[in-house]
Amino acid sequence: MAQIKLVASDLDHTLLRPTGVLAEATVGLLQQLAASGIDFVPVSGRDLPTLLALLPGAEWVIAHNGAVVARRGRVIQARLLAKDTVKALINQADALGALPVLCRLNGAELLTGHAEASAQLRQFFLRVTEVSAFTRLDDVAKVTLLVSPSRLAAVQTAITAQFGAVLQVTAGEADALGITDARVNKGSALTALCQRLHVPLAQVLAFGDAQNDAPMLQAAGFGMRMADGDPALAGVTGLVAPPNAEKGVDRVLKQLIDDHGTLSQSKGV
Repeated sequence: MAQIKLVASDLDHTLLRPTGVLAEATVGLLQQLAASGIDFVPVSGRDLPTLLALLPGAEWVIAHNGAVVARRGRVIQARLLAKDTVKALINQADALGALPVLCRLNGAELLTGHAEASAQLRQFFLRVTEVSAFTRLDDVAKVTLLVSPSRLAAVQTAITAQFGAVLQVTAGEADALGITDARVNKGSALTALCQRLHVPLAQVLAFGDAQNDAPMLQAAGFGMRMADGDPALAGVTGLVAPPNAEKGVDRVLKQLIDDHGTLSQSKGV
């Protein structure tokens, strides 16, 4: 039996509805968590402005897959990509036929002439800018490569082979790779935040659905994968939340609240 002190959750295909909406019922459950003394931390590949717009009451936010940690809207930590690395990634993306997106501290930037990709990005980022050329390579927390699902694994292998020592390359969507500094992932960011808050990881419940959530699910005492998420996460944790399509996170949170913040399962059961 464990008393949960902090809940961390990915957003897309996890906390949010399949349509990308934060439901009123979910907001109500998060308010009940707070009233019970349980912290909630969104952990997402989205940027800070987008997360704050979705969850304006969040005290702590982990954005850009762990590259940015903020408290009450103020950046506490930002591990940005070096300019030379960003430039090299742009060149390699062109060679691999992938579309690079620069995910800055306050928005996403892509080249003009990609209307469909721009529309796709606007589902995930509050601010999307189209430019004729990437002239600024600073304040980039993450580079996203948009690529067809059939080529995603090959592109990931190629990028990892060239940059693996200095970069973290993970899939968050079926057609997108998120690339950050090698020191960055959702698990390391969550671990550092829990140390700051003096919350034992053994008392953390985390939810995720994709490859980029694996380090967070491993770090948390209770790492719970979505039943309709990436099947490969079965090798990370045996704890399974009901499908996102069936309001899985809401159902687990409601049970947690009803049980006064306690969980009886051990990790991997």
